[in-house]
Amino acid sequence: MRKMNIGLLIATGLCVISLTGCSGDLTEKVKQKQTRIQVGTNINLNDLFECEEGVQLGFKNADSFNSQKVGSYSLDATISADSKQADTSYIVDVYDDVVPEINAEDIVIYENDEYDLLKDVTVTDNSGEEIEATVSEQNVDNKKAGEYSVKYLASDSSGNQGEKQIKVTVKQKWTFSKLKKTAKQIVKDKKLDKLTVKANSDKETVWVESKNFFDITEKKDAFYYMIAGWAIVVEDNKLSNGLLVNSFITDLNDYHTPEKLYIKSNKGKIISDSSTYNLDPEIKNGVSLYTSFLQFLFTDEEKLKKSMDIFQGDKILFNIYTNDNNNYSYKVSKKYRKTFDQLVEFYNELSHS
Repeated sequence: MRKMNIGLLIATGLCVISLTGCSGDLTEKVKQKQTRIQVGTNINLNDLFECEEGVQLGFKNADSFNSQKVGSYSLDATISADSKQADTSYIVDVYDDVVPEINAEDIVIYENDEYDLLKDVTVTDNSGEEIEATVSEQNVDNKKAGEYSVKYLASDSSGNQGEKQIKVTVKQKWTFSKLKKTAKQIVKDKKLDKLTVKANSDKETVWVESKNFFDITEKKDAFYYMIAGWAIVVEDNKLSNGLLVNSFITDLNDYHTPEKLYIKSNKGKIISDSSTYNLDPEIKNGVSLYTSFLQFLFTDEEKLKKSMDIFQGDKILFNIYTNDNNNYSYKVSKKYRKTFDQLVEFYNELSHS
């Protein structure tokens, strides 16, 4: 329903222009076609009546009629034909049988968060009245994670009542220790035997990744390997998920630094956000080995969903591009199919925790 802001058009013109004379009771020469109209209707009063030929109808108190307001209106009228006149009155009822519309969306909050259930709730109605909704029923417990319901009620002055029910989801607040425990529990309960859980308390980050590295690519003075999984971070008591691909290049001359990652399958292609870390050189047998470590993160919702589609596709391929225009490609063999299925399953389970 839309609130109607249409000015009333009232015409006191004649039903017809020509006069041909009349006889008998003049009131019988005017027929009232409508006695009731819906509030908010744009109406010309003369359109409510039908006059015989040669009969004029005018209203003395037309200004008192308001189709934007519910009520019963008595209209004083004069009927004229030739030299005859008759005064009479008609009743027009403006009614409202349309229920107010409550505009409210589902709510998501976190444990112990305070939230006004009437925030952003609005009501529209054809009557044009300013109507406020009330909470008629609710069972929300903001101290306990779960799904709850709230029912709203709104009434207009005509007694029409509108209702709407929404869902309130209370999500648990996360701590690093709870995240680590939940991740381990999911891997255990779902028997995700291809995955392992690692945690870094300093960064409050949990890694859930495949147990095995992908095949190592060797080049002169360098070798390169990578591993796929999830990086989950606790930020402001909430989880921030990211698709994680750890990529390592170890070389003698610090030439290779991975910069971009493309993940492909028959389901599509996506490019990473990235952040590169060059680790301190490691001395082995008197030789300095430089390791470039890159976490490719997909952190926004759109990329996460797309990466899930790609992971469930066929012919998964990782292309990693370095600062010196090297391209390292990894075709995921069938033996890793189960690993990617388990990564998808873990993500889905954690999303519903």
